[in-house]
Amino acid sequence: MSGVRRVAWGPLVAIGYPILPVAVGVGADALSASPPPFLDNWVGSVLSVLIVLGAFLLIFGNVLAHDGCLVNIVVFLALSTAVLQGRAAYEAWVLQDRGATTACTVLEVHTRTETSTSTNADGTTSTHSTTYFDHTLRCDAPSITTMTTTHATGGKGAHLQVTYDPTGRISPRPTSDADLGSSLRWSIAGLALTILLNLATALGLTDRVRSSVHSFRRRGR
Repeated sequence: MSGVRRVAWGPLVAIGYPILPVAVGVGADALSASPPPFLDNWVGSVLSVLIVLGAFLLIFGNVLAHDGCLVNIVVFLALSTAVLQGRAAYEAWVLQDRGATTACTVLEVHTRTETSTSTNADGTTSTHSTTYFDHTLRCDAPSITTMTTTHATGGKGAHLQVTYDPTGRISPRPTSDADLGSSLRWSIAGLALTILLNLATALGLTDRVRSSVHSFRRRGR
């Protein structure tokens, strides 16, 4: 890393910067879950999507501060986890505050996989696939008829408890998934790992490790 780049990415920035995408991501959920009256419309929905995109741009900004493919990948995964789990924690908190629970029977489950490709800081590309489970439900609360998860919750005929937002602003989910504590712990862990790697880069530790590895390889030849 060049001297100018290292000065720009000092310890204070290394600690503070990762908090930005988490705060921005949670802010997008806050706008969706509890919008002010003048944004309780399609404008607010579009703005929320743009804010989420901004959060991921901030993630890539953090990734670009590092050299080395492995560190880039770890930082991207750690900070993405912090953002996504931070948003999940906020939604779980909202559901605890105003959510309701209903008993449901699964009528059908359809599985689909979505694949996306992203470009890493070193110019290489990564492909990510996510499998979604689309459930058709019959619930005691007649307004809840569908639910989408990223993991299997049981096949046709399964009985489960579903937590939902009476305002309809947050998607319903299995009650076991609306876990504030678990999401918060994962978010903090991802944030802590990102900060540690940022500090290691800002203080030149990653460069030293890389140099030591290269020296070891040369001696082994």
